[in-house]
Amino acid sequence: MHKTPQQLRARRRTQQERREETRKALLEGMMSALIELGYARTTTNEITRRAGLTSGALQHHFASREELVLALADYQFEEVRTQLEAFANDADAKADWQTFIELLREIYSGPRYMAIWEIVMGTRADAHLHALVMQHRIQSQAILERLWSNVFGQRIPDPSKRADLMHFTLATLRGYVFYNVIAPDKRFLERQKEMLSSFLEAEMHPSEGRASVTPGAIPPHP
Repeated sequence: MHKTPQQLRARRRTQQERREETRKALLEGMMSALIELGYARTTTNEITRRAGLTSGALQHHFASREELVLALADYQFEEVRTQLEAFANDADAKADWQTFIELLREIYSGPRYMAIWEIVMGTRADAHLHALVMQHRIQSQAILERLWSNVFGQRIPDPSKRADLMHFTLATLRGYVFYNVIAPDKRFLERQKEMLSSFLEAEMHPSEGRASVTPGAIPPHP
């Protein structure tokens, strides 16, 4: 019995869905291994075990570890981009810039961001792969700058100052994450968050005589 073109297209869609599900399972397997075990102990066997798949499936979807690592970086950043873009493109939501900062804080304090940090640190022994990872992070930050500008463009008209404040904010939020690992203190972190908000508020409405941030080149950070 011959299948109609519509049936063939439906079958192709099903195959594509299965492919995407398998790929997602492998990436989630790697993500959980990185979070729990770190980069060095995230082996292909551990990834496939967590994904409930075979090594053949892993090799079929990712021809090399380099390809797998970069795919995970893409996968994680796409999650971040989707969340931030939904906020930054919502005219009503972006009126509340402090909620945007809180969203960034939640992203950077989450275990999935720590998985990416494991990759950044863990790939240092492989100069080629590490360079590709850092290039990916730089490209990601260019997207973050665009989204940041959507929220803060009118509040901070100077593009250099706006970029500087974004990098300052992200560096501060990353610092919270690592401080919390060393010495967890919720009240301290809440005070720090309030200080960050107060600083940004002051930079958006500088008073006469108050020293403000002087725009300058700041290298992107992971």
